[in-house]
Amino acid sequence: MRLEGMYLEMYLTQVEELKAAEKLGRKRGLKFRLLDTTEAMVARPDGHPSYYGKWIDEDVTIPDCVHWCLPGPIDTWNEFLLQMLKMEGDSSLGQ
Repeated sequence: MRLEGMYLEMYLTQVEELKAAEKLGRKRGLKFRLLDTTEAMVARPDGHPSYYGKWIDEDVTIPDCVHWCLPGPIDTWNEFLLQMLKMEGDSSLGQ
């Protein structure tokens, strides 16, 4: 997977913010998990981020599939999240 331009900038910003939240949260005894859907969404034609239905540098309206196409990326995220929660629950039982 290779991200470029706006996609890379968005990804790096999210990772940076997670690291900042983890650092602050550790002081309060909190732990964080990242549900990184980047690779899976790059592989989906309807999994692209868009700027509210418009490309930033063009005056062309496009479908904002991230929010409106069902079943779509959000449904996939839900499946990923459910699996993460199940795994987290299973690992906490052994502690």
